[in-house]
Amino acid sequence: MRAINRNVIPTPTKLSRLHADPQELQNELNLISNGNKKAKGNIYGDQTVKNALVSIYKNVCFLCQSDISSGYDIEHFLPWSKYHPERAYDWNNLHQSCKACNNRKKKKIYKELDQNETSKVNDILLLDPSSDNVESLITFDPDTCNAISLNADNKSNLTAIFLNEADCIGLRKDHWIRLNKLLISNEWLEVYFLIKKDYSDYSNTVLDFTKIIDAKVGAFCYRISVGYLSINKEYNIFTSRIFYENTGVDIELIKKYSSEHCSHHNIPLPQMV
Repeated sequence: MRAINRNVIPTPTKLSRLHADPQELQNELNLISNGNKKAKGNIYGDQTVKNALVSIYKNVCFLCQSDISSGYDIEHFLPWSKYHPERAYDWNNLHQSCKACNNRKKKKIYKELDQNETSKVNDILLLDPSSDNVESLITFDPDTCNAISLNADNKSNLTAIFLNEADCIGLRKDHWIRLNKLLISNEWLEVYFLIKKDYSDYSNTVLDFTKIIDAKVGAFCYRISVGYLSINKEYNIFTSRIFYENTGVDIELIKKYSSEHCSHHNIPLPQMV
């Protein structure tokens, strides 16, 4: 899970306009609370909302971090209902989610139900990456690819359970296999072993791009950065957490030499996790 800062963009226009008109907003909420209508997809799913979600989540699922560039759900973290109509059009409650996580999240284990009205969901017992410090609460085991809770609280533990459902673990393992195949490929194997020895002191080493091998080191690190650590790439936090343990290469080395590669070739440095 990657921590998300919603403050970097304004509230989507469709939602801000709705909330700017108290009477119109109340009319919409009354339709839901009276049980007459469902939340309107043309409001919470307006193009301004979609654009904003893509801007902060980069087409990566807010929970499992799978690639959702080919299709996604607009997820209400706290489910709206006749009991909580205000959740339907709350910008802070909307996330970009894969369909699998959207469905998985509906399981009873992840819900705090009202003691008197069991159809009323008071809370979702998972971490919210836009309000919780998820990167300090969840990490991953480099051998099993399992999510690990770093805190004893219930939401952290249940989030780890959520991320350790079989399909989630399988996708992370597949992702690591693909990355490992790149590292040991004929194209990059020599460079991969070289940087662990001759280029490991990255804080005191500057690449000399007139040398073929230095240029290859820069290209290798850029390839890893843009393909696996960029914020718009799936499983970027997972990759960053297991990379050193599984390769012996400091992730900061990758970022440093990638930066030098970009500077030398006058190309943008990808925004990385």
